[in-house]
Amino acid sequence: MRIERISFASSAVGAKNIDLKKKENPEKNENVKSNNTSKYIAGAVAGAAVLTGMVIAGRRGYLGNKVQKLLGSAEKMKSKTNTIKIQDADDTIKAVVKRQETSDIINDGKKTGVVIKDYENDNLVLTTTKTLDENGNIVRIDEKYAGVRKIEIRKTTVNHNNHDYTVWRYFEIPEKGSGKSINFKLYDNNDYSYDLICVHPNEIEDIKQKLAENGVKFGKCLTNYGS
Repeated sequence: MRIERISFASSAVGAKNIDLKKKENPEKNENVKSNNTSKYIAGAVAGAAVLTGMVIAGRRGYLGNKVQKLLGSAEKMKSKTNTIKIQDADDTIKAVVKRQETSDIINDGKKTGVVIKDYENDNLVLTTTKTLDENGNIVRIDEKYAGVRKIEIRKTTVNHNNHDYTVWRYFEIPEKGSGKSINFKLYDNNDYSYDLICVHPNEIEDIKQKLAENGVKFGKCLTNYGS
C-alpha cells in the first residue's frame, strides 16, 4: 500500500466563514457552527484512524520505505547482480545470475544488524544475518543455506584467572555428516588458541578466513594441533 500524502483541513478557515455569516443571520449561524463542529470532530477521528492504520501497516511492512522511516521502522535495502558462466561435468556452459540483497535491521531508530540474501537464478540459496553491538561491531553471524546446512558464529567472553578473554565459537550443521565446532580464544595481542575441536585440521584456515572477513584479527597461533 502506497500513501502519497495525507491532508488535514484547517479549522481556522471554517471559523472565519462562520464569523462572516454570523453578521448576516445569527440564528442560521448557530446551525452552521454546530454542523461544522460535528464535521471537525468527525475529521479528527478519521485522521486519527488513518494515522493509527499507518503505524500498524508500517510495522507489518505494508508501507513503502519512506513512510516506514517516518514511523520509525525503516530498512535500507541494497541490491547487486552478477552473471557468471559455469561449466558442468559434461562440458556444458551455462550462465548463472547471482543476486544479493542487503537490508539493515533497525530497532528504536538504531542499526542493530544486517540481513544478506544470496540468490542464484531467483532461487534463494543463502540467508546471512549479522548482529551488531552498540558500537557497530559484529558479535554474531547466522548462515542458513537452502538445504540443511547452518552455520552459527558468536562472540562471547570468558574469565580465566581473573582475566577476561574474547572467544569466538563456531558451530556448523553440514549438509551431510556430523556437526562441526571449534572455539578461538583471543589474547590481548591478538594471539590465539583453539579448543573443543570437531573439525578436520584442513578446515581450520577456512574458518579463520571467514572470521577475519568479519573483523576478527588473528595473531600468532599458540595451539599445537595434529602435530
